Amino acid sequence: MAFAIIVPPKFKKDIEDIDSIEGMSARLDCEAEGEPNPIYEFTDAKGNNITGQHGLDITPNPGILNIEKVKIENAGEYKCRASSDGGTIEAVRRLRVITNTTKKEMWTWSQRPVNLTCRASSIPNATINWWNSRYNALIDENDPRYKIYNQDGESTLLVTPEDDSFYGEYRCLAKNKHGYAEHFITLKQAHVPQPPTQATFETVTATTITFKISGPQNTGGIKLISYAVQYRKQNEEWTDENPSKDWLIESPYILENLETQTAYVFHFLAKNLVGLSTYGAQTQRTMPKRAAPEKPDILPTPIGGSIETTEQQSMGYFNWSDIGILEGVIITLVVVVAVIVFATFVDVILCLTRHTGLIARCYYGAETTPNQPEETETTPMRMSTLQYESEQRETTAMVNGNNEIPLNPVTPVSSSEVPEASVES
Repeated sequence: MAFAIIVPPKFKKDIEDIDSIEGMSARLDCEAEGEPNPIYEFTDAKGNNITGQHGLDITPNPGILNIEKVKIENAGEYKCRASSDGGTIEAVRRLRVITNTTKKEMWTWSQRPVNLTCRASSIPNATINWWNSRYNALIDENDPRYKIYNQDGESTLLVTPEDDSFYGEYRCLAKNKHGYAEHFITLKQAHVPQPPTQATFETVTATTITFKISGPQNTGGIKLISYAVQYRKQNEEWTDENPSKDWLIESPYILENLETQTAYVFHFLAKNLVGLSTYGAQTQRTMPKRAAPEKPDILPTPIGGSIETTEQQSMGYFNWSDIGILEGVIITLVVVVAVIVFATFVDVILCLTRHTGLIARCYYGAETTPNQPEETETTPMRMSTLQYESEQRETTAMVNGNNEIPLNPVTPVSSSEVPEASVES
């Protein structure tokens, strides 16, 4: 009968914290011995299993965690667990990452102070020193030519270049008991730029020129801020009084208020924060005479409308040209009908209130003869009837002529039979 020998797992060596420089690899060894061979598991500080995470490679046997290209976020605690039938053991390892930034360049000129900054992130905090790589010399904090400011893992070296010996490479060295990291910064001297390589005439009118300017081969180490042109008439000399014009980089390079049919000479320069370049090669141009006005171009207009500017559309302007012929006729008819209806309405109101109209005459039974006084309500209708019959008889006699008797003679009525009209006061 065979018996299995069980030996509890035990780490082969003491678990120690490790330090790694950012961008390099790190290895956390968790090898244990025992019978049977233990199985390994790695977790982060929160207890999450990190198996299969990007950039992390775990060797199941003998229990090694490899981290390629260490990042600052990889810093922290890692727990290693070794388990077998003989039991389980655990150990915590701490990974510290020292920041290693890339090489940079800084520019200055004419004894202008400049700051060189280096930041180191590590556990425990690193001590930062500055070296002048040109002379491989440690910069003393008491050196009056430099000033060093340290705070919370960041160090700043203030350099005021008194001469050319201050330019060159500086080394920031971050170091603690677990290792070190270096950061290099090159301090360079900026200069004025070279003049533009070329300036061509892009658009020319009678009094304006638009230039196309090609930048210099050397900008002096820093960005350009503007171009400038100085110009004179061909029959004049170069003086400080010659007119000039400068433009910001990438703005339209337009020169205005030139004289027609006049020859000009131009030369150009570039500018950065250090100063102005020398003038480049000269170029000449004779301005043309004023041309006759060109025939206006008719913009395509949509059917029944016109093109409005963006400002007109945004402000809500109404353009009568937007209305087509058919729409115009319909609108005109609607307006005419509306005027007629309105006028008729007003006329009816006047007839009902003032017995007179603006367009048509108002009728109320018998027609009122012009210049005839208005009858009162107490006047008998007999008077109106008698008057009407008398007028009808006279009209018939005039038509028939020769004092012919009308077909329907009217018997005269004596005045005694006609009652007098009375008017109440």
